Amino acid sequence: MRTQRSVDLVSGSALALLGLVVLAASMQIKGGMGTLPYLTGFSVLVGGLAVAFQAYRYHGPVMEVSWPDRSGMWRNIITMVMLAAYVGLLEVLGTPLATVLFVFGLIWYLRGGQPVSSLLIGLACGVTIHFLFIQALELSLPLGILFY
Repeated sequence: MRTQRSVDLVSGSALALLGLVVLAASMQIKGGMGTLPYLTGFSVLVGGLAVAFQAYRYHGPVMEVSWPDRSGMWRNIITMVMLAAYVGLLEVLGTPLATVLFVFGLIWYLRGGQPVSSLLIGLACGVTIHFLFIQALELSLPLGILFY
């Protein structure tokens, strides 16, 4: 039986493990650029441990979890494929353009139409990433073909 408690134990443990991996990777970054990844890894580790610990201590009524049907499973698979394509295209297209395309495509797919609002949200995300993270914070994110 799939219960909320078992789901929380597994997902919390997985998040804690992911946080440890990010922490270990952030310690390999030289030149003071590892602070944000370190804080992110630490936050994910603590959050994962909190979810797992809370699930471990829970002894209330059993809450069953309904899993996605066939269409829900395909929606999850397509979302993961789109995410993998986004990561794969970051270097080539650059973070702003890849983000515009990813957010546009994902929202358009998940909402079932509405291309104009999906494109506007995607553009807002891409412009925000460019001006906030690349220009203002001067993070070294891939710029891709637009800025060569």
